Amino acid sequence: MSISTVYTLRVLEQRMPYGRSAIAERLSCAHHPEWMFIESMAAACTGGDRAAWQILTQDMRALWVVADPSRAVDREPEQPAEAPRRVETLADLADNYKPDPSTAASLKELEQQMRQFWRWTGQPSSREVAKQSGAVFSHATVAKILYDRPGKPPLRLAYVQGFIRGCGTSPDEVRTWIAAWRRIHLAQPSTPDHRADQETGAAARSPAGDHR
Repeated sequence: MSISTVYTLRVLEQRMPYGRSAIAERLSCAHHPEWMFIESMAAACTGGDRAAWQILTQDMRALWVVADPSRAVDREPEQPAEAPRRVETLADLADNYKPDPSTAASLKELEQQMRQFWRWTGQPSSREVAKQSGAVFSHATVAKILYDRPGKPPLRLAYVQGFIRGCGTSPDEVRTWIAAWRRIHLAQPSTPDHRADQETGAAARSPAGDHR
């Protein structure tokens, strides 16, 4: 991609939830990159301008499908049948592209959506997220979750709660993500770690576990 001649890998790594080697591999064109990477690249290149991001992703989507038509079903945006066209405001775009944790089918997918949500909220620094999390974790742990780095902790309820809160959102938003984690977690087979997380979840439901 010609984008790599404008932004260095170091800059892209700071703006995307991918490590430098992962970005370089996908930009090498050795393999067809997943659509989530393309969206993330567009976000990195448009600097938070949601209108520009929508235009760029639409253009890139067409090229992405042409390069590998079999991947066209990957996160294909749903279009309402015969919906009347209207001019979208920035608020509309924000709502349209806000990650929905209720669609996650596994903790891995929920973690990926957390990274998308972090980008949607403006990509606050790992220190900002840690500071606003309610002392749930350090900025180093936040960075491991954001960039899927070695030593990343299991996705426990406290981390989901602290991460979403750390992105500067409302209590209602935090509760939506907590509900998604519980739905997925309770469907998993019971293990020692699973039982420990259930105890953590019970604590989070109490008034003492819902502090800032």
